This record gives sequence, C-alpha cells and structure tokens, in this order.
Amino acid sequence: MSELQQRLDLAITAATQAGRHTLQYFRASDLTIETKPDHTPVTRADKESEQILRAYLAQHFPQDTIVGEEFGTQHGTSDYRWYLDPIDGTHSFIRGVPLFGVMMGLEHKDEAAAGVIVFPALNEIVYAAKGLGAWWSDSLDPIKPKEARVTQVSNLSDACLSTTSTRSFDRIGKSNQFQKLSYSVDVHRGLPDCYGHYLVATGRAEIMIDPFMNVWDSAPLQSIIEEAGGKFTDLQNNPTIHGNSAISTNGLLHDQVLEILND
Repeated sequence: MSELQQRLDLAITAATQAGRHTLQYFRASDLTIETKPDHTPVTRADKESEQILRAYLAQHFPQDTIVGEEFGTQHGTSDYRWYLDPIDGTHSFIRGVPLFGVMMGLEHKDEAAAGVIVFPALNEIVYAAKGLGAWWSDSLDPIKPKEARVTQVSNLSDACLSTTSTRSFDRIGKSNQFQKLSYSVDVHRGLPDCYGHYLVATGRAEIMIDPFMNVWDSAPLQSIIEEAGGKFTDLQNNPTIHGNSAISTNGLLHDQVLEILND
C-alpha cells in the first residue's frame, strides 16, 4: 500500500470519527458560541473535532506537518502537510442546518494530494487522492463508495450555480458580474461552504464559487474536484489551494464562468 493510500485511509477514519463526535452538539439547546479575533464563530464542537483529527495524525503520522483552523501549525519533518477544518460551515452547524462538513486536506511536496470531507448530519462522505480517483457514499456505516464524477453540461444556460453568500461579491466589487452569471444559468442556489463543492464533484451542480477562502477551506477540494474530472482554481484561474478564493466547476464551463466574473 502506498504512503498516499495509507494517509487517505487514515483521513477517512479520522474525519468520520470526528464528524460523529460533533453530532452530540448539533442542535443542542445549550451550545456555547464564542467569537474568534477574526469575528467568526467557534464552538466546543469545532475545537474537539480538531483535537480528534490531530490525535489520529499524531498516532499514525507524527512526522507530518499539521495546519489547523483552531490550533495553528505543528511542524513536522516529512514532505506531507495536513490542513484541518474541523467544522466547515460553523454558521450552518450553529443554526442546525445539516450541510456542514469535517475536512482534511493533504499536500505532498507543496502539491494537493488528497482530500476527505465527511458530512456527519447527512451520513455522507466524499474523498479523493491524486491518481486514485474520487469517491462518495451516502452511508458512513459502512461506507459504500460510488465513483464521484462531474457532469458533462457544456452550456451555461443548462447549469446549476451555487455560492455560499452573494454578499461576498459586493466585497470584491463583482456584484454586477455575479448577477450576470446568475442570470446566465438555469438554476442558482445558495448551497453553502464545502457542500456546494461536493455537489459539483458528484454531478449535482456544475459551478460553485467562494470569493473568500482560507487554505484549510480549500485544501481537500482541489484533489476531490480534479479527480472527479472537474476543475478547481482561485478567481485568477490559478489551480491552487492557496489563492484565498475558490471556483469548482465541471471543467467545461470554467472559462465561461471566469470570463463573466472578470469582465
């Protein structure tokens, strides 16, 4: 078994266990919400989820570097670097919306290598690794993998577009461009955070755009989208998890989307 396969298998196990742990706080009436210095919310579920992920990595791959949203960077000595988002979609989690995910992304020698996203409240998972394909399941116990593939839609007028927040486009001065794009597609839905990208990878949407991303938000997405046959870039069309923005498409529509957004 390759080093990459070993790490993918570990990430599937770790993210599944962390996801199940978050459910004890999901829709809890006594959930305590704190505000971080960047004015984003965090809960006990976020922190404990990341601690579970870190514990798995410390046990099995202690030489790997870890970068987590809640507990920062732990430097390692190997060529592998993990990015942890213990709950992507904390706003959804707090409001009792089941579209949040536990995310683990892996880089090898500064290139995206693997990604896992578990949706514990939906009992679903999507995962991929470079050269190993992309897979998803609507069961976590047991996981029943099906190949994740993007659609072959080539006309914007037939496409489904998703984004986390339309207000984000106001902040980057592209509200008019986004409005034009939303009028160009067949369906526009506000399906937030990692869930929208998941829909692209599994052929249930064609376009997902997030103008603002942290690296732990993007880290699993490039591997998943690309192995599913799609395209993942930042708003400048750079295929990277470090671009601070993200566009996932089925590949066939990518250039058309960027042309409208960057007009």
